[in-house]
Amino acid sequence: MKIEKIFLQNFLSHESSEINFKGSINAIVGQNGAGKTSIIDGIVFSLFSESSRGNIKNLVKKGKSTGIVQTEIRDGNNLYLIKRDIVNSSNDFIAKNNIGIARGRKEVDRKIQEILKLDKDILLSTVIIRQGEIENIFKELPDVLKKILKIENLEKLTSSTGPLYSVQKEIESELKYLENRKIEYENKKLEKEKLEKEIEESKKKLEDLKIKKIEKEKEIKDNSVKFDKLKRKRDRYLELTGRLYSLIERKKSVEKDVDNYDKIKSEKEKLEKEIEENSYLEGGESLLSELHELRKSEKSLKDQLNTLEKEIEEYEQNLAKKNSLEDDAKRYEELKERKEKIEEAYNEYNSLKSLLNDKLKRKEKIENEIKSLGSIPSLDNVNKEIDNIEKEIDNLQNSKGAIKGRKEQLIQIIKNLENIKENRCPVCGRELTEEHRKKIKIEAETEVKDIEKKLSDIEKKVEELRARKGELTNLRLEIISKLTKLRKLNEDLTRISQEVQDIQTKLKELEKSYNEYSEIREKLTLLEPKYKEYLKVSNYNERTLEEKKNRLGLIKAELDDLQKRIKGLLEKIGDEREFEGKLKLYKENKNKLEKLKEEFIKIESEKNELEKISKEITEFEEEIRQLNFNEEEFENLNKKLEDLNNERIAIEKEISTIEGKINASRDLLINLNSELNKIMEDLNKIPKLQNAINKVEKLRKILSGSGLQNYIISIFKSRIENNLNDILNMFNLSFSRVTINFEIGGKTQKGKVVIKAYNTAGNDLEIESLSGGERISIALALRIAIAKSLMDEIGFMIMDEPTIHLDEERKKELLNVIKYSMNIIPQIIIVTHDDEIKEISDYIISVTKKGDKSIVKQGEYID
Repeated sequence: MKIEKIFLQNFLSHESSEINFKGSINAIVGQNGAGKTSIIDGIVFSLFSESSRGNIKNLVKKGKSTGIVQTEIRDGNNLYLIKRDIVNSSNDFIAKNNIGIARGRKEVDRKIQEILKLDKDILLSTVIIRQGEIENIFKELPDVLKKILKIENLEKLTSSTGPLYSVQKEIESELKYLENRKIEYENKKLEKEKLEKEIEESKKKLEDLKIKKIEKEKEIKDNSVKFDKLKRKRDRYLELTGRLYSLIERKKSVEKDVDNYDKIKSEKEKLEKEIEENSYLEGGESLLSELHELRKSEKSLKDQLNTLEKEIEEYEQNLAKKNSLEDDAKRYEELKERKEKIEEAYNEYNSLKSLLNDKLKRKEKIENEIKSLGSIPSLDNVNKEIDNIEKEIDNLQNSKGAIKGRKEQLIQIIKNLENIKENRCPVCGRELTEEHRKKIKIEAETEVKDIEKKLSDIEKKVEELRARKGELTNLRLEIISKLTKLRKLNEDLTRISQEVQDIQTKLKELEKSYNEYSEIREKLTLLEPKYKEYLKVSNYNERTLEEKKNRLGLIKAELDDLQKRIKGLLEKIGDEREFEGKLKLYKENKNKLEKLKEEFIKIESEKNELEKISKEITEFEEEIRQLNFNEEEFENLNKKLEDLNNERIAIEKEISTIEGKINASRDLLINLNSELNKIMEDLNKIPKLQNAINKVEKLRKILSGSGLQNYIISIFKSRIENNLNDILNMFNLSFSRVTINFEIGGKTQKGKVVIKAYNTAGNDLEIESLSGGERISIALALRIAIAKSLMDEIGFMIMDEPTIHLDEERKKELLNVIKYSMNIIPQIIIVTHDDEIKEISDYIISVTKKGDKSIVKQGEYID
């Protein structure tokens, strides 16, 4: 992997500098302060987004608001382009063979580490060598290895505030919680037994109601048979009375029609005579119809003529308007097309803006929820207080037992005194007088009363302690709940804060398109009325106008012909109104005659129907009399059935209620069993949790101290030693092998390192006793060896002023070492102001200063 090019814009003293790297050794030369080291700073910033000059913004050239660093790195056939924006990290991106693969500072940092296969700590400690620091690797080796292997993470893991300790405390809290679950289990068992008893009682009541329902349904069935029979009789009664009423009404209507027979006959004969006298009007309707149609056509043609004349006038005006609006319409369409192209970005901006507001509200809500939790009491303090209360209760119970024993002894003494027949003390054997007996009894009874008071006080104190323990147990559950909620809220806050940052970054990217879209929309708003006007007249053209004028001439000719035909018809009809009046009366008489003929035939038919209707009326009246239907009997039976059905419905409702209660109780029972199983599952965790605490304590003990750390380092040390000696063999030095022994030290102890070189005779030499060139060789080889232990291939090495503070002899030795290093490292970039390095370089990059601006001049590539 090689660095091919870097471009610096407004970076430190470089306003706009492009530097190409060619060949194996590239020398960046120039006077002090010219801006040579700035090029190395640019490479480091592009790779790791890190500044050696404090705040990153200090890298921006004075007087400028932003700066850019762009680096090209080649790895085989792949070319990576890395762009860094000093001020706006969201503009950072990396492309592989001209295809973007990451955007934003964090993603670009992650992708570069993936490409390089090493993180910045390793590279900055090995192959990127700052000014005068070549041999610093000897004394800094323990700290370098500690940083590279992340040993500090192991120390944090085992500390008293580390995650292992937190895990241990969480397990202990869980065990305390499970103790309360035991009490909950017993309460749930009692609740289950009570529920099972209630279900059995409800089942018995349900059976009684079902028997009662069957009896009620039988009674309903018996009465329904009677009701159905009576209902059929009622339906027949209603049918007969309805038909009888219809026949009576029909008879009245027929009798009325028969009375009008002579009058209708006279009117019929009179109309027949009048129609015969005016028979000449037959066919006149077609003449009038034709005349009307011609007049309609005449009116239509006149209307068309007027409309077309107006159209032509309006068309000429709109055609002129179209020509005047054409330029504005074209501009509108161009802007609209551009608007559509960036509309997606505009919509995405609005969507993200809305989403950002939602996320900010959610963030504020989470922060308020965290504040609302307030100060959470110490769980350890609560647990300690509960433990103390339990110990105090145990002590009181033990004391209570001892006092009770004494009370029983005294009661037995009192009983013995009452049962003693001889006048001798059963304990000491001395003479026992009545007075002595009474005294002993009174003293014993007094002590018993004192003991009873003490027992009462102890019982009261135990109850108070148990009540306090209950309060503390509830408080402990509340604290655990709050701590769990707080942890979840903090996780949510971290996640949503990152989401807010990502959205804000994306909004910045879309802002330009959003503003352009808004400007175009304003312009379109101004142009839209003109565009709409243009659309209204866009279809107008000269050809259509000519066609309209031609059609106007054809309509005028057609109108003249039509008016001649109307004149001919009027000559046949004469007075048009008088002709229409006679024709109308003739038609009315014909229609009236048709109706009278129909009515005349109907009346003649009804004469024969009258006798038949009278006979049917007599038959229906007789059948109704024989049916003998009683409406009151029907209503009473109907009411009885309704009452019986209501009673049955009430029973069914009560059955449904009890069944619902049973089902609900069964569901509750299932839930109780499920809860009991869950509690038992929790209780089964107790042995596992106790075992887990033992394992965590054991793991903390194993991981603490420097033993494990030194073991990890010793494994890595052998790889470094092997790589180191392989590299030194290429340098053609006078010793056969180099060994490294070191301890990394602890948090307060400084690490130690001992490096020895063995000559061909087998003698060991301390590093301090070697020549300057040998020390430089080992220092460079050691840096390369560490890097090679962590990756397969090292693509480049950067040295900033490596010859500073070196005498002439050691400079020459360093140059030789650099030449030998080319067998291992394909590319070396050296910043120097020494001319000697030019002699071993393939490509010279010269940097000078003009005012406050660095000027880069690139020399010829020496192939």
